[in-house]
Amino acid sequence: MQRNGAWILATLTTLVACAPAGRSSTDATDIFPIDTYRTAGLSNPDATRAIDEILPDGRTRRIVIRTPSAETNATQLSLFNEAPIAKGDVITAEVEIRGARPNGAPGQVEFYFEQATSPWTKSVVQPIRTSPKNAWRTVRIAFSAVADYAPRAAMTSVRLAFGPQTIELRAVRLQNYRRTRDLTALQADILRENRLGTHRLVVDPKRARQTMLGLGGNFCQPRYAAVTAIDPVGERALRDLNVRIVRTGFPLNHYAPNPGTSTAPAQVVTDSGPARASLLALQRLAKLRVPITVSVWEAAPWLLPGRTEGMGRSLARDQYATCADLITRYLVTARDEYGAHADYFSFNEPDYGVNFKFTAPEMADFIAVIGPKFRAAKLKTKFITADTANGASCAAYARTLLSDRRIAEFLGPIGFHSWDALGASEESYRAIAQVGREFRRPVWCLEAGHDAQLWQADNPWPKWSNALRTVQAYLRTLELTESTAMAYWTYENNYAMASADGKTAYPVFEAMREMSRVFGPGRRVIPFANVPEGLSALATVPANVPGKPTTTDILLANAIGDGQVQLAGLPNRARAVVVTMTAAGTKRTSAIVGPNGLSIAVPLQGFVRVTVTRGG
Repeated sequence: MQRNGAWILATLTTLVACAPAGRSSTDATDIFPIDTYRTAGLSNPDATRAIDEILPDGRTRRIVIRTPSAETNATQLSLFNEAPIAKGDVITAEVEIRGARPNGAPGQVEFYFEQATSPWTKSVVQPIRTSPKNAWRTVRIAFSAVADYAPRAAMTSVRLAFGPQTIELRAVRLQNYRRTRDLTALQADILRENRLGTHRLVVDPKRARQTMLGLGGNFCQPRYAAVTAIDPVGERALRDLNVRIVRTGFPLNHYAPNPGTSTAPAQVVTDSGPARASLLALQRLAKLRVPITVSVWEAAPWLLPGRTEGMGRSLARDQYATCADLITRYLVTARDEYGAHADYFSFNEPDYGVNFKFTAPEMADFIAVIGPKFRAAKLKTKFITADTANGASCAAYARTLLSDRRIAEFLGPIGFHSWDALGASEESYRAIAQVGREFRRPVWCLEAGHDAQLWQADNPWPKWSNALRTVQAYLRTLELTESTAMAYWTYENNYAMASADGKTAYPVFEAMREMSRVFGPGRRVIPFANVPEGLSALATVPANVPGKPTTTDILLANAIGDGQVQLAGLPNRARAVVVTMTAAGTKRTSAIVGPNGLSIAVPLQGFVRVTVTRGG
């Protein structure tokens, strides 16, 4: 989990095809002049070999991205506010856009409103896709400012570096309603205008891809100095959720707080504090008999110099062996004294360097040191391949490790975190699946979530928007990366799914319960063709079941206004259970599949689980 910076999503962001961007409002003021976008320069255009030009009509700006980039802001359009903005001001943004990729697929950009200097605090982040037919569309977004901004202290950014594509912008406009409009009501108006409509989706078992290991979560509180092995939220998750994969935190900083002597690498602590709690957590979780990954975040300054919890600190090469000895010693203790074998090990987000930073070649060198130590200690623990901070950076990092013959025997599944799931390009996420197929490695998402800085927002955990965006992130990640396992961050009181005492489950907890059923162990994932914008959808069927599937599960998540989905490819007269979840609550109904399939109402900002059983 990355803990630096400030990335705050609006509680609810929405977009809609609407009237031309130049329309006026009597109770709103422009944040920057309407023609600013024509003269504002792109930042870092050379990073993606971009072409930037104003077309002859004088209104349209064309940006051609020629090469891929690991960072979506490698090329971006930035516009600064010319009028002051107050915290809580209600703002609407309108972007008039069209574009496409070289193969004709829709283009992609990402809209930001953020502080213009570090820490780049964000009021809204909204992915935008162009019309499939390359027609002009106007996208409208409503949000509120999270801070006060003097003129030129905030900026609107349109990020463009989503791989090769041509994007045309005809207008970018922001209007500030201040406190004259209610944000929730404004967003609701936009959603009602932007209905999902009616669509037909076909369940086609021939499209089936990965077979699920299942869903689970992180149990990492001792990493944050907790002295209790599993907190009440974690206890509830273990009791009520089908936990099929776990990840724990090894508090190396508490385990080895002081350097040793010439005859001992370090003084270690296993009988008290967070180190003891982490071992007890491992002992408890080992009883689940599911894959366990142990990850390291922080180390004591004597081993990893610099500011504690500071970013980008590199382990000195002359400390590789010492660090490897400590990790090996901890895992041996867990195995021999607590009966807890760690199947896998990783450094948390080494590419990003939240604590430890390793380039991919440096990580390969470290694994070349620790691998033989694991083997000598008769540990069967493998290294997670990559465990990167985001999906967009995973494929390249993993490929470097998997291509290094020195360490091939020590590597396990490809791992990454899905914090960029709702904004990363499809190409970057599909590249993970490609590397998995190429090197015959399973793909696991070991920190599943939708916003790495959501913890800075005002108590977002009980909110419906958190649950909905979590479901969207899971569906997009499973479809594009072909992950077989996902571990939610966290199944304890950190990005919490329930109240601190574990007694009150939040909507995201119920969402996880529903998804655990759809993506349970042995379920094979089936993507749909021609899913409309605003809707996320996947189906699963049992793997290795002779003949036709006995059950089919479908999960639909709707980010916009209400609509109807006609599910085809289901057995006639089969029984269906439909669970519909919205901010208003959960409704359970039943239905019978007809000769034309099953019609499902998909509510505004809601998701639906459909379970179809053959033979009733």
